[in-house]
Amino acid sequence: MKNDLTEPFWVNPDLGMQYTGSILDLDGLQGPITIEGNTFTGNTLKYQNCDIGRKMNLNTAPTAPDDYPSYGTKSRLQIKSLISVVNHDYDFRLIGNTFTYNSGTKGIVYLDMNHRETNVRTLIAQNTFTGNAGYLDSSVIHLRARGPSGTDVNSAGPNSDNLFCAGYHIQGNVFTNNFGCSSSVGGVIKFECLNSDAVSTDPADRFTFASLTTPLPEQYMAVDQSTYVTTLKTVLWSTFTYDMDLVKATFKSNTYTENYVSNGKGLVDISGVPRIFIESEIFNSNGDACKEAIVKYGVPNAVMAVGIGETAM
Repeated sequence: MKNDLTEPFWVNPDLGMQYTGSILDLDGLQGPITIEGNTFTGNTLKYQNCDIGRKMNLNTAPTAPDDYPSYGTKSRLQIKSLISVVNHDYDFRLIGNTFTYNSGTKGIVYLDMNHRETNVRTLIAQNTFTGNAGYLDSSVIHLRARGPSGTDVNSAGPNSDNLFCAGYHIQGNVFTNNFGCSSSVGGVIKFECLNSDAVSTDPADRFTFASLTTPLPEQYMAVDQSTYVTTLKTVLWSTFTYDMDLVKATFKSNTYTENYVSNGKGLVDISGVPRIFIESEIFNSNGDACKEAIVKYGVPNAVMAVGIGETAM
């Protein structure tokens, strides 16, 4: 059995170890992905306590001797989740799964999707997430959408022919008692829109989003959404029907109860996505992350332990 780590685990990104999934690890898969009707329970990282989260947030490099010098310079935090899908161009469906008492670096599901063409969809629906934990930026889902090649998503004005970071549909999921390290974790979902070739220079793989500058705010204010042509794809699953509009991102009929957020983030934290529709969402008794939440929702298998002498954050 591995010993608990007392420092963040850094890797050499050139060796393909920066993003990794302990159960499903897919990079550049040339085909659609469906993850349906599975149960994930008690799959946790071997980090000792939330001091790790603080070190991740501060980009504190490991100080212990390198046990694997032959693997080169370790310059990036390893982002480990249960499910990691990166560099993907095709349909993706995460549907009808149950996730209970798991933990991951930036949540338990990490997705970095290439530009969605108008016939490609990403559906996350009817999943149950209970008591899961994260260390940095998000506790459950970390979703990156990429714009088309040759388009700067930070300066492109909105119009019906220039849609990007669309085709994402998140519906009917239940998020309960998800939490994380109170100085670093963020909310249950982090959703961000990036350029197709954007690469972070930050060791923890984070981007800074600047405010829009003139004339983009005025262009966004002038958009007449009624002129956009709806592009629907219907997905049937069990007794549910999902009408997905592939020219927008949609959050619909999800329920969030007693989840905990910190580090200046929102419970659902969205950055740079130009067209979001939020409909019939339910938020009950969510709050700020604190040491007490970690103590309350930590389970015997130690989703996230509180270290001896650790101070409330």
